[in-house]
Amino acid sequence: MERSTVIFIAICAATIALYILYLIRTTPKRRSLREQRRYGAESEWRVYNELCRTLGSERVIKTLYFPVPTKEGTFDTEVDCICVTRQGIAVIEVKGSKGLIDNPEKGRWCQRHGDKVMYFDDPYEQNRTHVKALQRILDEKGFHKPHLYNTVVFSDSAVQFTHSYDWLLGIDELDGYIRGLESGNILSRYEIKQLVRVLKHYRIPRNTTFKQKYRNRS
Repeated sequence: MERSTVIFIAICAATIALYILYLIRTTPKRRSLREQRRYGAESEWRVYNELCRTLGSERVIKTLYFPVPTKEGTFDTEVDCICVTRQGIAVIEVKGSKGLIDNPEKGRWCQRHGDKVMYFDDPYEQNRTHVKALQRILDEKGFHKPHLYNTVVFSDSAVQFTHSYDWLLGIDELDGYIRGLESGNILSRYEIKQLVRVLKHYRIPRNTTFKQKYRNRS
């Protein structure tokens, strides 16, 4: 075999090896379902505790299930956290991702942390379903006054974003955000108590949740 041929083969083999290594390092990695649940629960508790430090536990409710009618029937959508302030109700979607988050206004978001690259759905759009479901409940109960705030909170203090939005917060920004909502006077203390009483009825699912629905299909 000629020397030039040997060199060519060696270059091709090295190129292929480098490409495979690149794919291994950049292919999105998935946590196991158990890891996702544990990490998600820890993140939600971290945000819940921070909210309780700001508002007190009476006006903060963790994990609610709001019914959503669909063509296939009514399913419950699971909400991470809600807090009732003088200005209105913050409907909070919690994320535990860390590192750099590429978060375009439209399309999927991407987490880059060390060698890890992970894509996930836009949490603001995800939370929009929760906000609409809550608005439907409030309308049915005759509560037309409260404004609903679609809010996304990342529980890790080391997170960074490529784009900033008013509704997107790191956990270090949460206290100031909630205090800003608490400075309003749209809702009276009596109205806040009424709202909290109604919302607490949704701490237990009454229908199949969307998570269960999609899990059964997989």
